[in-house]
Amino acid sequence: MPSFSRYCNLEDAKEHFVDEWRPDLSAIEDAFVKMVLEKIFVLDSIERPTAGDIAFLLQTLNISTNELSARDPVSGEGRRSYIISDSSSSKISFSWTPFVRAITDGDIKAVKRHLSKKGGKNARGDLALMVTANVGHRDVVELLDPTDKSGVTALMRTAERGDVVVARALMTKQKKLRDSDGKTALIHAAQRGCKEAVRVLLEHEKGMKDNQSHSALYHALKTGHMETAKIVLPHEDPTDENGVTALMRAAARGDAEMVELLAPLQKGAKDKDGTTAFAHALKNKHEGIATVLRKHEAPSRTPLMCAAVTGDVETARRHLSGKDKKNSDGETALMLSAKVGNEGIVNLLDSTNSPADSREHASFSWLTDRYYMDTLMTIYPFERNGLQSLFKVEKQQDVLKQRDGTYTKEPRR
Repeated sequence: MPSFSRYCNLEDAKEHFVDEWRPDLSAIEDAFVKMVLEKIFVLDSIERPTAGDIAFLLQTLNISTNELSARDPVSGEGRRSYIISDSSSSKISFSWTPFVRAITDGDIKAVKRHLSKKGGKNARGDLALMVTANVGHRDVVELLDPTDKSGVTALMRTAERGDVVVARALMTKQKKLRDSDGKTALIHAAQRGCKEAVRVLLEHEKGMKDNQSHSALYHALKTGHMETAKIVLPHEDPTDENGVTALMRAAARGDAEMVELLAPLQKGAKDKDGTTAFAHALKNKHEGIATVLRKHEAPSRTPLMCAAVTGDVETARRHLSGKDKKNSDGETALMLSAKVGNEGIVNLLDSTNSPADSREHASFSWLTDRYYMDTLMTIYPFERNGLQSLFKVEKQQDVLKQRDGTYTKEPRR
């Protein structure tokens, strides 16, 4: 194996490594340590930071801009000496000390001279970028990693790479900026599935949308980064106190694209009323979306059941032969129509107007268990079968008798 010292032969290294080789650092949890190792383990020694570079970075990142300015707010000499003194005393030779001084002083001309000599940005340039962002010179940041003609900033590029340490340093100056498409750094990170960068940026940029009104959640879903989408979802489209999910809201408003994207994450969920996204789509007359969701949430629902939920009497008439069929939750079309209060369907399906036979008795029991009192009074009018006094008492007391003989004001699920 070749050595990773500055004196190793690059040609020798190429015999052992393929192009674009990168070490597997997945076991490294600390973002800063991972970033440093990524910079160290490169084949070209010119691109590799020195021990002095890294030592300087460690010292500088612990110094706030206020502390630096307090040393000598006019000349900046105190700032330079404060940053460099510890390194000098440890006898570490900095190959880029003039560059460091230019950065900490915000000396644009000196930074430009240094960059022209060094031939632009390299792996060590990322360290310089962190120092610059930490010190707070926005103009110098632009020199080191300029915003391009599309408005893509250093933070956006860093977010795309998932470089959390550099991203944190840049956020102070570049958070909430947008490129020409209206995309933020968070959206760039979400598009690439950079989970850690997304976590860092959510606090500052959640909810921001691009020029097409698409959020980071949309872009994560659209590009197939489901784990990233799971991170963003509670921040940008959370489930509310009634258990209504992002998928249910998309289904209710008829947003076909978001339904397709969210279904793999939230299919089958029910709100506090036991309603799925499929049912929300049906209730809001979005039949196309209901068709999409049916395969995810209601494969056991018949055409009659779907008509019972939407209140489509004509469709229900054509499928009355399936009147006694039940879905996977044990519900018949009559139960479903009663649940959403579609009186026309209830009347159509209630052919006997009596709970005498087993089918109607089951429907009656199901409705009382769930406290659909208004629907019960529609199905079984007061004057029939001796039920008048029962309904009057229960309606006045606003209670239901449970199987154990006690009464409750709450519906049982």
